[in-house]
Amino acid sequence: AQIWFWLIGVRHEEIYETPHDPSKHYIFVANHISYMDIPPIVIAIKQPYRVLGKYEMVKVPIFGLIYRAAVVLVDRRSPEKRAKSVRALKSALSNNI
Repeated sequence: AQIWFWLIGVRHEEIYETPHDPSKHYIFVANHISYMDIPPIVIAIKQPYRVLGKYEMVKVPIFGLIYRAAVVLVDRRSPEKRAKSVRALKSALSNNI
């Protein structure tokens, strides 16, 4: 993310009212207004993290293979599949991944 910011000429500054405790688990949410909402989160998180992403993205050639390995997938087609994704995310959090 820092290289991306440098390449496109964006400077950033981290400002926290209260710094987060790295011994606790947090959920950070990007609003997806643009592709620029995710890099600041990646830079700001100073502990291991996993991304929750939609299952449909695995269908993109080559990118899908990388995506499948990097994120906890959410299949939004049914409540059961969404619940399975939440369980997978909880498991990743409990294993500090």
